[in-house]
Amino acid sequence: QTCALPIFMALATWWRGDPVPSLSPLPGFRVEASRDKHMIAGITRLAPDEVDRRMHAGHQPYLAFVEQAPVGYGWMATQEASIGELGLQFALPATERYLWDFATLADWQGYGIYPRLLQHILMQQSSTVERVWIIHAPENSPSGAGMTKAGLLPIGQLSFRSDGGVGLAPFESRERAQAGAALLGIPLI
Repeated sequence: QTCALPIFMALATWWRGDPVPSLSPLPGFRVEASRDKHMIAGITRLAPDEVDRRMHAGHQPYLAFVEQAPVGYGWMATQEASIGELGLQFALPATERYLWDFATLADWQGYGIYPRLLQHILMQQSSTVERVWIIHAPENSPSGAGMTKAGLLPIGQLSFRSDGGVGLAPFESRERAQAGAALLGIPLI
């Protein structure tokens, strides 16, 4: 038996049929699943060839706007994903998605852009996707709060084990933690 070393990331999920909390309207807020790589590059500050590479690998960019102003973005993996900080790479079943690389532009932080963007993606995917997964670093409490506001349930914490591998320490829902560990190809600890 191995013991867990310090916690590294929290894993959260949304499963089809889970409740989605009501968020107050934000006038002029809208989300686009964009294919305009130059607009995406400008908002995300990625090189156009990196945007192209991500899109070619099955990652869908979402852009959030208030009126015409870009206010945030995020990516949804549809085929495979990785958690570079943990050295994990995993394939996604056809009915699962992984959300990653989200940011709210500095002038718009504090307006609830992140949970609204997440919730838009959940609602858009709710008829075809069974499960959506996302992680956040524990020190990034605004990210964790935004996920919870959107309706994503924290299910466990990813940490390094004493043998150097990664494991998932479950919270309350063992079924969801087991599904998350199976997706990532890691053991429960």
